Amino acid sequence: FIPVAEEAGLMGSIGGWVMRQAFNDIALFNSKNNDKLRVAVNITAQQFADQALVSNILETVADSKLDTECVELEVTESMLMSDTSKVNAKLKQLQASGMTVAIDDFGTGYSSLQYLQELALDVLKIDRAFIVSLENVEPENSVANTIVQLAKSMRLTTVAEGVETRQQCEKVLSLGVDYIQGYLYSKPVPFDDLQSQITELRKEIKRDSDFGRVA
Repeated sequence: FIPVAEEAGLMGSIGGWVMRQAFNDIALFNSKNNDKLRVAVNITAQQFADQALVSNILETVADSKLDTECVELEVTESMLMSDTSKVNAKLKQLQASGMTVAIDDFGTGYSSLQYLQELALDVLKIDRAFIVSLENVEPENSVANTIVQLAKSMRLTTVAEGVETRQQCEKVLSLGVDYIQGYLYSKPVPFDDLQSQITELRKEIKRDSDFGRVA
């Protein structure tokens, strides 16, 4: 439904609702469990274009009573290519509040080394396509490896997206990726099932330390 929502100009309001719901849910989870679970939320292009973006996000976080350190905001490459100075001003304000800024699906858009150097980013998320391609190439010769080394040189945290098998997990860990995200750990679950899912995942982490780099 996303293309239809974008055409109708509804992605801004949908993105705002998603953000409020996610912040409220994780704040509730952390409060009940004395935890510091983090949540990553995608920012839509319509939201990012809004001049009130920063104030809207800060207000939403404050209303939820979620610590800003528990928030990661994900943006795409295409959003970052419009007006670098204005984009960077927004990102720096969000970072200054304690939030983390991530670039999502890196390598599938208008990749530019220049904006990686100039913009206030913390995390680089490697697109699933580069993880899947590891099945056909030695990890050290892969595009994923090049991206990881680039991120390290810029002191960016790396996340491998779309990891679905232990074989993929082992290969990306051999590249030095910081965190792993994907169906290997869990498919999307309702909020009511989150507690039991995290409990089981943490048990697995205790049994296998390499399994613990969960994003």
